[in-house]
Amino acid sequence: MLVEVTVENKENFAALVPERELLMVANDPDCFGIGYTESADVLPDGVLIFRTDAEADDEGKSHPLAELRYIFVAEEARRSYVGTYLFSELIKILEQTDVEAIRCDVPFDEEYNLLCNVLEDYGFHFALSENFITEITLKEIRDLAFLKKPVSKNVVPLKQISPREFNRFFESLVKDEAFFDYELTPYIDDYEPDASMALIEGNRPAGFYLVRRNADGSLSPAMLRAPGNAGAAGIRDMVAGSLKATVERYPEDTIVRIAVHDNRGTQLISRLFPDAMPYITRRGYFYLKNVK
Repeated sequence: MLVEVTVENKENFAALVPERELLMVANDPDCFGIGYTESADVLPDGVLIFRTDAEADDEGKSHPLAELRYIFVAEEARRSYVGTYLFSELIKILEQTDVEAIRCDVPFDEEYNLLCNVLEDYGFHFALSENFITEITLKEIRDLAFLKKPVSKNVVPLKQISPREFNRFFESLVKDEAFFDYELTPYIDDYEPDASMALIEGNRPAGFYLVRRNADGSLSPAMLRAPGNAGAAGIRDMVAGSLKATVERYPEDTIVRIAVHDNRGTQLISRLFPDAMPYITRRGYFYLKNVK
């Protein structure tokens, strides 16, 4: 029988679903979960979580989209076609909506081969994505060995930097047209004062690791900029200082969402957070148009 994942019964799915996905279902009105169980008296054998969203085409027109975020079947139930049943139910649900396509981000990992085969059987097509995304909660990273190392005294929280010094730094970015990102804002109050870090050289900030707080409460790095002579150590200390501060000052279920746009950025994350590699999963996606 099918059951809906709700705030009231989400603990029944704790053994099957990562905590961050259950939090999404509980707190995001656009996120939904369906589970399969033999009866109401036993724990579920499988679960599927999806989110409704929209994407713009080349002409800027918005199209309803469903994102398949997570699907898992208990090992003892994998020969009972529970996964196929859940996915078929998802298709039925979406056929009753205005959703035009389904997207499923997948990693390059052998354990996902079965999922990929199921998606291909349903007509999904695979495409490589250059945008890699890491989502991880503070609870999951608080014990990383990376955070046990001391941070340079030259790295200080953004709240210790004056708006004047911050604006002066941004003026230097404007002159560097090869780097400047027009989505960044020159207002110091737009960034988290505790989670954002500055690298000090000669009593002035020479680099920044800026972090934004999103509407859903998650944290996202907005910019990492360090002088050439700072090297990997300067970058490591700013990132470590930021994560140390967030672990100390924010709830443990806070999600840190990191997006990088090339292999260089992914290699940096891999070096800094070897224990977090299992969470760097979004490297490609399957796409199915015309759901109906």
